[in-house]
Amino acid sequence: MTKKIEKAAGVDSQVVSRTVDASRGSALWALNQLRADALPRLMEDLLLIEPVGLQPDHCQKVQTALRVMWIQAADIPDKSLLPVSIQHDMERFLKTYQQWNDPQGTHPHSIQERQKALKAMIKRRHAMATRIRKRQHILSENLDLKVVDGMYEALAELPKALPEIFKNLAKAIGTYKGKSKKE
Repeated sequence: MTKKIEKAAGVDSQVVSRTVDASRGSALWALNQLRADALPRLMEDLLLIEPVGLQPDHCQKVQTALRVMWIQAADIPDKSLLPVSIQHDMERFLKTYQQWNDPQGTHPHSIQERQKALKAMIKRRHAMATRIRKRQHILSENLDLKVVDGMYEALAELPKALPEIFKNLAKAIGTYKGKSKKE
């Protein structure tokens, strides 16, 4: 476009370049690890126990961890013109998890209901991951690492309390802790 056409069209020919810091140890890196590693590993663990579900007290531990993550997500600065926030995505993920364990027992209908709910959880996580990817520049500038660390701390309680169930999640948390320090 020529300068005259740009000026007439109201287009600024100087494009502002934004740098996004997603380097290892940064807050954005941590959030990306959460969306791409920890949450999928949590769902892998749930998939493995899908035939039997979780006992109510174990289910309560997962709900508590997800609620803490939802509360932490209130501090994620992802404000945009769109009304849906990452915290809203986290709340929907939590509600979908609650549907996952509502059907009790090993009855084929219960298993089928958990399968449907797990598929819905995958969709919720995907929506959250997409929102995080699209808002990288906003998150890079304003996200506090303490927020994401708090989310990981909540998830870390699950393999501590139920190591036989949350083996994959434990690996994701170990990976995060091992790589979270900038070198």
